[in-house]
Amino acid sequence: MNTIKGFTKEEVRVLAERAQAAKENNQKLSAVFEGFAKDYGRAKGSVRNFYYDFIKMCARDEALSSAFFKTPPSANKIRSFDEGETRFLVRKILIGKKLNKSVRRTIIELSGGDEKLMLRYQNKYRNVVKNQRGLIREIADELGMEEDALVSGRNQKVPDITLKQLKTSINSLVEGIARAAREEKQALSERNRILEAENAVLREVLRNRISTERSFSPPTNEAGKKIIN
Repeated sequence: MNTIKGFTKEEVRVLAERAQAAKENNQKLSAVFEGFAKDYGRAKGSVRNFYYDFIKMCARDEALSSAFFKTPPSANKIRSFDEGETRFLVRKILIGKKLNKSVRRTIIELSGGDEKLMLRYQNKYRNVVKNQRGLIREIADELGMEEDALVSGRNQKVPDITLKQLKTSINSLVEGIARAAREEKQALSERNRILEAENAVLREVLRNRISTERSFSPPTNEAGKKIIN
């Protein structure tokens, strides 16, 4: 097996070494994931997810674990949410939505920027949205909010009367633009007509002047000099 879940053995070796060194020095794994992602052109989230999946594999396969780690790796056990924590999380996120905050922004604020806690909150909220819609609806009602708009983020159905008003407004706008364009075209045509008439008058005046000047030009002799009486 040359790759493990899309990661080469060399990548796995480097990631394992960096992660073990970070743990020995009481450093955050998030920095390891970020640095590895930058060095190998991968997304930080995919590196993190792979690492935790990989150590689960190592927990089931001693040979695999010993091939990449000096000491068997372990992942912190994820503590389950109790009912009070779940309600607190949902309420905070819905209040955030009421203040026009995204779910992500609210979760970042709640977690204080802690990536593990942020991921925990995010996964829990998704689970609640998927499997506990009743709880979402209940808390949304308590807050006087529209549950569908807050949870799914999908566009609510626009009432027929609103659609009709919107269509009427759009049609009026289009008609107004078309009318203005027609009026502007007529004004330009009229302006062109006036300019053409003025140019015709000017051309006629110019022709008359030239003709008059030629009629009154003094005669000249054979040398081309004017003959003055």
